[in-house]
Amino acid sequence: MGCRPVELHGPRQMLSTMRDAMAVDITELQSAANFGRLMGVFLWIYGCMSPIAGMVGDRMNRKWLIVGSLFVWSAVTYLMGIADTYNEVFFPSRLDGNQRSALYSCRIIADRRLSLR
Repeated sequence: MGCRPVELHGPRQMLSTMRDAMAVDITELQSAANFGRLMGVFLWIYGCMSPIAGMVGDRMNRKWLIVGSLFVWSAVTYLMGIADTYNEVFFPSRLDGNQRSALYSCRIIADRRLSLR
C-alpha cells in the first residue's frame, strides 16, 4: 500500500511540473484558473467515483474491471499526449479519474483479501 500514493499522484505531479512546457502549446493553460480546474477535475472525479467503483468492483469480475481500466488508462495517456487544446487535455483527465477509481478500488479490495488469508 505504500507505493499507491506515488502511483496515483505521480502522473498528476508530473502534469503540474510540466505546466510551463504545456502552456507554450496550449495557451489556455497559462491561466491559473484553467490549470487549477485541470488539476482538480481528476481529484474530484476520483473522490466521488471511488465509492461507486468499489460497489461495482464487488459485483463485477475484478479481472475484467482491471483489464478495462488499463485499456482506458492507455487511451487517456495517448489522448493527453496528442492534445493540442485545453479541452483535449481536460476531458481525458476526467476519464482518468473514473478509471483510476475503478482500478484502485479493485486493487485495494484484492490486497485486503490476500492479507486476510
